[in-house]
Amino acid sequence: SDLGMRWRRLRFPLAYYLMDLSAGAKGLYAGTSVIKRFTNVPDELIRLDPATLKVLARASFPARVAALEAGERMWASIGDGRVVRLDPTTLRVLATRRLLSARSVALQGLGLSKPALGLGSLWVIAGGGAHTELVRMDPTTLAVRSRTRVPLGKPVSQVIGDPRHVYIVVRGVASVD
Repeated sequence: SDLGMRWRRLRFPLAYYLMDLSAGAKGLYAGTSVIKRFTNVPDELIRLDPATLKVLARASFPARVAALEAGERMWASIGDGRVVRLDPTTLRVLATRRLLSARSVALQGLGLSKPALGLGSLWVIAGGGAHTELVRMDPTTLAVRSRTRVPLGKPVSQVIGDPRHVYIVVRGVASVD
């Protein structure tokens, strides 16, 4: 069954490196994760018209980008250890907060999860292995509200939220207070 799907090809030079796709009120957003040892081009975040798949805006970043849009607000985690707040229409960076040093990302392989919005805060998982934290941030200023260490041996892969809940994936689903 084709589930009533319509297929339309997106002409995008970095299509092979698409890693993240999200939908919001302002459009579809696609982020790349370019493998730098194969090509030395910046990663991109693009905003697409959902009906035509025409590229409406694009922004370049030095590393992987994973975005979340919530109406008039938008955020993205960047593979170099930063979280940014973006204009959801133009993709212009409005605020930035470094959570991991570029050195720890490059040498230790630490990273950030895709952001989640829940309980009035922005959330990301930062680090990796024995140095994993759940970071709660102010969604406007990106000020860090709290950092909660994830117990050793508990790999955390994702954080999701809604206005009344936040959950993390830790070999199952765990609710966050």
